[in-house]
Amino acid sequence: MGTVSAAEWTVGPTGNYQNIQSAVDGSSDNDTITVLPNGTGAYTENIVVNKTGLLIKASGTVTVQPDNPFNPVFLIDSKGINSTIMGFNIRSGGNDNNYNGIGLIQTSGATITGNNIINANQAVYSQGSNDITIEGNTISDSYSVGIHVYSPSTNIKVLNNILTGNREAIDWSTTSNSEISGNIIQNSGLNGILFINSQNNLISGNTITGTQIAPGNGWIGNGDAIFLSASTDNTISGNTLINNANSGIHIRYASNSNFITNNVISGSQTGIYLEQLFGLGNSDNTISENTINCSRGIYVELSNNNMISQNKINTTDNGIHFESSSYNTILKNAIVSTLGNGIYMYGSSYIDIMFNDIKALNNFGWLYGNGIALWGSSGNDIFSNNIQQSGTGIYSFQSAENIAHFNRIIASGDLLQNIDSGAFNATLNWWGSNNSPDSRITGNAANLVEYDPWLVMRYSADPVKIEQGKTSVLSADFRYDSKGDFHDPALGTIPDGIPVKFTTTLGNVGSKFTFSETLNGVATAILRGDEAAGAALTSATLDDQTLSTTVTITPRVNAASEISAADPDNTVGMQKTGLPLPAMVLAILMVLGGLFGFKRE
Repeated sequence: MGTVSAAEWTVGPTGNYQNIQSAVDGSSDNDTITVLPNGTGAYTENIVVNKTGLLIKASGTVTVQPDNPFNPVFLIDSKGINSTIMGFNIRSGGNDNNYNGIGLIQTSGATITGNNIINANQAVYSQGSNDITIEGNTISDSYSVGIHVYSPSTNIKVLNNILTGNREAIDWSTTSNSEISGNIIQNSGLNGILFINSQNNLISGNTITGTQIAPGNGWIGNGDAIFLSASTDNTISGNTLINNANSGIHIRYASNSNFITNNVISGSQTGIYLEQLFGLGNSDNTISENTINCSRGIYVELSNNNMISQNKINTTDNGIHFESSSYNTILKNAIVSTLGNGIYMYGSSYIDIMFNDIKALNNFGWLYGNGIALWGSSGNDIFSNNIQQSGTGIYSFQSAENIAHFNRIIASGDLLQNIDSGAFNATLNWWGSNNSPDSRITGNAANLVEYDPWLVMRYSADPVKIEQGKTSVLSADFRYDSKGDFHDPALGTIPDGIPVKFTTTLGNVGSKFTFSETLNGVATAILRGDEAAGAALTSATLDDQTLSTTVTITPRVNAASEISAADPDNTVGMQKTGLPLPAMVLAILMVLGGLFGFKRE
C-alpha cells in the first residue's frame, strides 16, 4: 500500500479556496497552504489549526484580521501539533487592544515565524504547550504582552524577534528548559522580559532598551529590562541592557541559583538588584563578569550565599550595596563610584570582600566617598583589596569584629575611621608608605583598631655591581611587615597588579623610568648598563614611599685582559702560537743536527 504525498493548496482570488479556514478544513495532515494577497483588502476570519504538521504561509503581503475580536486570529490547538504559521501581517481590524494574534493551546512542535503582529492584546500566547519555536517575528504596540507563555510549558524557544512598544514584551510563568535569545526589545511600557516561577531557562544575547515605568505596577516588576520572581537555576548571559528606567536585571522573592554573567548594563537606576519580598531573599546566585554603568551597581537585599565576582562597575551611587545579608562573597570586582561608596554594607555580616579594585572619587564625609563603608555590619573579612579614594579608606560605624588584612589602602582623607564600633583587626595592610598609619586612623573607637604591624616596602638591586652591557634586577618587596617578619605570599600578600615606578640616573629600565606591577608581593624591573660606566642611582616608588639604591656600572674589560692563567683553556700552548707544529719539529731537528754535527773526526 503506497504512501500519500502531502498536498499543496492555495488561498486567494485565484486559489483553491477563498478563505484560510476553508483550506485548513479541506486539507490533510502535513499539507502546505499558501495564502495569496486578497486584492487590496485583508482576510477577516479566525482560523483554528487542527491538523497535524500544516504549513500555512503567506506569499507576498498578506494581512489577516479577526472576525471575532475576542478570539485569536490563528489558534493552534492540541490537534495542530507540528504546525507552522509563517509570514503574515496580523492586525486588529479596528478592534484595537481586544484581539489576540496567535494562540497555542496545549499543543506541541508549533513554529511561529516571520509574522508582523500589531496592536494586539497578546500578540502570541502559549498555554500549556511544549516544543514551541517563536522566531523572526516583528511584534509592536501590544496592549498587554508581546509574547506570553504560561501554564506548565517546556522547551519554548523565542529567537531573533523584534518587539517594540509593547506594554510588556515577553512574559513567562511556570516555564522550564526554554530559551529567549537574540531578540531586540525596545520601549516596553512595563518590563522587557518577565519570569515568574520558571526554572532552567536561558536568556542570552538579547538587546533591551528604553523600558519605562508604569504607575502602580511595582509588585510584578516595573521598568526592568529583565525581571525574575520565584525563579531558579536560570542563566542570564550576554545581554545588552541600555537605558531602562529601573533595573537592568531584577531578581526577587526566592529566586535562587541563577547564573548572571557577561551582560552589559548601562543607563538604568540599578544594574542588578536582588530584592527580598515578604522576608524571602535570593540565595546561591552567581553574578559574574558583567559590565555595569548605572546610578547604582549591584544591590543585594536579605540574600545569602551569593557570589559577586569579576564585574566591572562604574556608578554615581554605591558600586555594590548589601543590606541585611550574610555569607556572601565579593571577589575580584573593579569598582568606581563617583559620588557614593565603592562597597556599602548595612546590617550585613560574614561577607568575604577579596581581591577587589575599589575607587571612590569624592569626599563627602560620613557615609559617602568611602572605599568600603560598614554600618551595623560585623564579622566581615576584607582581604587583599586595592582601595583608593578621595574620602576614607574604610569607614566603620556601629560595627564590630571586622578584619582587614593585606589590603592596599590609600586615601586623601582618613585611612580608617572606627566610630561607635568595636574591635577592628587591621594589621598587615599597606597604608601608602612605610610610616605608621596611626595619625590617620580616627574615630571615637580608633583605639580599638589594631594596625601594628603593617606592611612595608623593601628595595634592592641584584647584583649591585655590573659591567657595561650587563643587567641587574631591581626589586620592590612588600612581603615584610614593620617588625621585620616575612609573610609567605601563599598565605596573603599586597594585591597583584599594583604599578610600582622604577627609575635610574644611568643606564635604562626601559627608558629612565618604567612601571612594573606587583605579583605575589613583589614588583621587579631590569636595569641595563647600556650607557657609560659610573654610579646608577635607582629607585622604586609606590604611593608616598620612595626607596633608592646605587648600582655601580664598571667599564667593559678588554678581551686580551680576560685571559686567565688559572684557566687551562686560556694557557698558550705550542699550537696556539701560530707556528705550525711540523715546522717547529723540523727546526728543532736542524738545531740539534748543527749542535752535534759540527765536529768531524
